[in-house]
Amino acid sequence: MVRTSRTARIVAEDRSVATGLTVDGAISSYHLSLRAGNKSPATIKTYLAALASFSRFLAERGMPRVLRSIRREHVEAFEQAPLYAKVGGYVDRITVDIGDLVKFDGQKWSIVRKARR
Repeated sequence: MVRTSRTARIVAEDRSVATGLTVDGAISSYHLSLRAGNKSPATIKTYLAALASFSRFLAERGMPRVLRSIRREHVEAFEQAPLYAKVGGYVDRITVDIGDLVKFDGQKWSIVRKARR
């Protein structure tokens, strides 16, 4: 919103073209932040893979990729999407139970440990 100089009236900005920091730009910045925070290489790899997956998810569905345009609904859609919809490439099938420990190595998901029953 922008205030006009002659009145206290609020005038809506034209937001037809969203500008600003994109998800991919934020990922690069976050990578530097993780390294500066002395995070382990495995942690950095995991965090960046998850963010890259989110970025691909947004792009494939035509959702906004500029940070200020991303809303709760976009994040919820990503969280609720089946695992295979978040992974780049083709996934034959992966079946996991709540509590299973899984890991993403940058190319594929695998089950590390099944949950105890």
